[in-house]
Amino acid sequence: MEFQYKTLLSLDSITKFLNQAERSTAIKLMLNQEAEPTEKMNEALVIIDHFKWEPPEFKIGQDRITRFYNETTEKWQMIEHYKHPIINEIQKLK
Repeated sequence: MEFQYKTLLSLDSITKFLNQAERSTAIKLMLNQEAEPTEKMNEALVIIDHFKWEPPEFKIGQDRITRFYNETTEKWQMIEHYKHPIINEIQKLK
């Protein structure tokens, strides 16, 4: 279960589809603390499972810009350039 919510938070880092309360809930669930996931969180987990999505390697630089490692180009790119079919589905949950 912990891995599910870590993946959910990774996806949120890219798409910013969760609100602050949902992020806090995901963290509590990761830590096995008592919390109830929202319907949006559950829907997102279904989408993640459907796509068998795993987060790309990413980092936040000293300039506070999030970048992901693009395995195709073998370069770090700004997260705004990350493309995957899951992004469109998750955007519908906003």
